[in-house]
Amino acid sequence: ALDGDGGCIFIEQGHTTIQDSHFSGTSASENGGAIRASSKLKIYMRGSNKFFNTTARNGRGGSISVGIGVALLMHGTSRFEKASANQFS
Repeated sequence: ALDGDGGCIFIEQGHTTIQDSHFSGTSASENGGAIRASSKLKIYMRGSNKFFNTTARNGRGGSISVGIGVALLMHGTSRFEKASANQFS
């Protein structure tokens, strides 16, 4: 996301399932280099998920950033490599 959150996926409402996915080279200008969830919801991570070279340039969550009330439920394997975030005050 060039001007905000969630380099690949931005979730604002509803429950979401992410299964057997590969996120590579994604970035957000703010939070969540690959995924950003902002409100009370559930994210189900199933199967084999990989996050490689994901970046939150001026925020939190190099790969995944979640807001208050978000449940991140991981079933299976998730691999994170070369994730970075830069939170500035």
